[in-house]
Amino acid sequence: MGKINVKTKEKRFPIAPHLYGLFFEDINRSADGGLYPEMIRNRSFEDSIVPDGCKYSEDKKVFTSPTGWVCEIYGGEGKQQWIDDAGLAPTDIPAWYAEGAEMTLNYTDTLNIKRRAALDVAFTEGGRIYNVGFVGLSVEAGKGYDFYMFAKGVGGKAEITVSVESRDGAIYFSKDFTIADSGYAKYSTGLVSSGTDNNAIFVIRAKKACAVRFGFTSLMPSDTYNGHGMRPDLMKLLGDMKPKFFRFPGGCIV
Repeated sequence: MGKINVKTKEKRFPIAPHLYGLFFEDINRSADGGLYPEMIRNRSFEDSIVPDGCKYSEDKKVFTSPTGWVCEIYGGEGKQQWIDDAGLAPTDIPAWYAEGAEMTLNYTDTLNIKRRAALDVAFTEGGRIYNVGFVGLSVEAGKGYDFYMFAKGVGGKAEITVSVESRDGAIYFSKDFTIADSGYAKYSTGLVSSGTDNNAIFVIRAKKACAVRFGFTSLMPSDTYNGHGMRPDLMKLLGDMKPKFFRFPGGCIV
C-alpha cells in the first residue's frame, strides 16, 4: 500500500501570496437566497420555463442541455430533494400559491423584452396569492425591508395589500397599493418588521375582486453590503479572509 508523508514543519517551496483566494460556485441556493438575499423565490415568474435549446423529459422531470448536461427541474422547483425537505405542496408556478384567486402565466404581455413571463391573477374579494420563499422567509423584529414590484390592473384599477405574515396569519408588516390599469408601473415601499420568524410567507391580497398582471416582484433586507445588495454578514466573512482574488462564477454556469 502506498504511503504519503506530509511534512508540515518544513517549507520546501515558496508559494506566491496572490495564489490564495476565494471560489464561488453557484450551486443549490448559494447565490439567490444566499449571498444575494432576495427573499421572494421565482420573483420574475420564469422558473418553470425550460432554458432555450434544452430538451425536457416530462416523465423524468429533467431537462438536457445542448451539451448533454442533465438537470432536475420538477416544474421549476429544482431538485426533488428540495421539494421533499421543504414539504412543498404541488403548484404550477414554483413557490407561488393561490387561495381565492386563479394564477396563470402570461408569455406575451411581459414587463419588457428581456422578461419571458408575467403573472396574471384573478382575485375574488379577499383572495390572496402567497410566496413561500427559499424554505420560508426570514424576518427579524425591528429590521427594515425594501419591497418593489411592477404591476398593472387588467380591466380596471385594483386595490391590493402586500404583507409578510406568519403561517398562522400574524402580520409582520403590510402596505396598501392602488394598481393603475394604464400600463406597467413600479410600486415600492420600505417596511419594518414587528416580529421575528424564519418561516414566514409573502402575501398579496385583494380587497375587492380584481385582476392584476405582475411583471416582477422583489423583497430584500434594507441592510446590504455597501448598499450593493449582498448579505453583509457573509461579505464580511469573505472579506476577513483577505483573499487576493475572487473567482466567479465557478464554472457551472459559464
